[in-house]
Amino acid sequence: MKLIKKIAAIMFAFMMVFTLSSNVNAEEPAGTGKIIINQAVDKAEYKIYKLLTLESYDKPNNIYSYKIDSKWVNFFEQEGIKNTYVTTENGYVTKWIGEGTGNETRMQEFTKKALEYAKNPANGITATDKKTATGDSVTFDHLGLGYYLVDSSSGALCGLTTTDDQITITEKNEAPTVEKKAKLDRDTQYKSNALYAEISKKIDFQIGFTVTKGVENYVLHDIADDGISVDSNSIKVQVNGVDKLENEYNLDKNPSDGCTFDIDFRNMLNENDNVVVTYTGHLKENANILDLSNPENTGNANKSYLTYGHKNKSNESEVIIYTFSMPVFKYTKLDDGSQKGLGGVKFKLSTDTAGNNLLSFKKETSVTDASGNSIDVYTLVPQSTTGSTTVITTPESGRFKLNGLNGEYYLTETKALSGYNKLDAPIKVTIKGQVINVGEGVNVQNTVEVLNNKGSLLPSTGGMGTTLIYLIGGALVLGSGFVLMNKKRAKAK
Repeated sequence: MKLIKKIAAIMFAFMMVFTLSSNVNAEEPAGTGKIIINQAVDKAEYKIYKLLTLESYDKPNNIYSYKIDSKWVNFFEQEGIKNTYVTTENGYVTKWIGEGTGNETRMQEFTKKALEYAKNPANGITATDKKTATGDSVTFDHLGLGYYLVDSSSGALCGLTTTDDQITITEKNEAPTVEKKAKLDRDTQYKSNALYAEISKKIDFQIGFTVTKGVENYVLHDIADDGISVDSNSIKVQVNGVDKLENEYNLDKNPSDGCTFDIDFRNMLNENDNVVVTYTGHLKENANILDLSNPENTGNANKSYLTYGHKNKSNESEVIIYTFSMPVFKYTKLDDGSQKGLGGVKFKLSTDTAGNNLLSFKKETSVTDASGNSIDVYTLVPQSTTGSTTVITTPESGRFKLNGLNGEYYLTETKALSGYNKLDAPIKVTIKGQVINVGEGVNVQNTVEVLNNKGSLLPSTGGMGTTLIYLIGGALVLGSGFVLMNKKRAKAK
């Protein structure tokens, strides 16, 4: 009987079929084999399937006797395997077909067919052993000597043949990584990690990843916080710069896993493909607001990750969208230098100095700050929103807060309180991150403070102005009379 030769020494880039043999003779006990997988993917599941049992061998003469495992007889005897990749006789593999040029490619083909057979429930194949990687190494020991098929939940295959008791395999698969970015509609560059935005304004999102070697069954998952609205109709997929049609992949806009959307790439991706997914969205009215008085509201997260292979998950990459508030305090100074809030003063906020591009707000609630001051809270909304207004009226405390802002604005006083002078020009307010700058120069403030002064009382009819004139005129008349009287007396003498 001819036996397999030269299968030892074949190592593949994918996790392919490999065998365990031994330097010992046939009389030595079974169960001494060990497979060590280095550079394993953490949390990936590895399975091994025993295809052939090494019954005996004569190493100096390269003679080996491999018996087909009972569960794999049908696989080796089926058309397309027998006399295509191997020859068999009486339950033994007698020869590998395909020595020389192209042998590695044929071994890869053979391994894929064996893996498909193992994963078909109808064939009743169960794994000889399985383990989940906890770090970068996995060890299978106490194995009978023979040929083993190794499968990884990452989707990659690795194969090796040998005649040693202990086999060390270096996992050539690399776990894919995903990167999430976002930008405002007016920007040219996407940003990682953080973005500052205004409520309801368009945000462009981008997700990118590269297909790694051996990994398969890619599914992209996207999760947005409740404060972020995603336009699922805007989703576009590019592979190597080429737009893909939606029928080339499976887009689930309402997945059961709680994600905003899932994209199953089926079998459309190949090694080293560069995949870019883009879509648009915006912050909603209920978005978290970051302000100095409430630092716990940190932002609104949008993250993405991949699942691949059978059970593996990639890194999570997220962008946090921040939006901010503009606290305003309208007040006057009292004689003792203290500040008194003014209620009933009206303001408007615009994005231009002329006050033409007005912003609309919806009053949400009133809150009390740490000092006991009542503050009216407004949220930026589209102008078509029911209940919205472009006019903000100060409460009795003189304090209000405008939420959902980021950028350059102009605060204009449209109506002053009776007896007070109205501001003659709008106040420029720039909000960038957690910084509020008032005016053209550097003037960072936690609150935009707007001082109003009382008007001066001018002379008027019946007032002190005419009284003084009458008094002065009367004095002059009396003085003139006194002079005349003195002159007459002098002449009489």
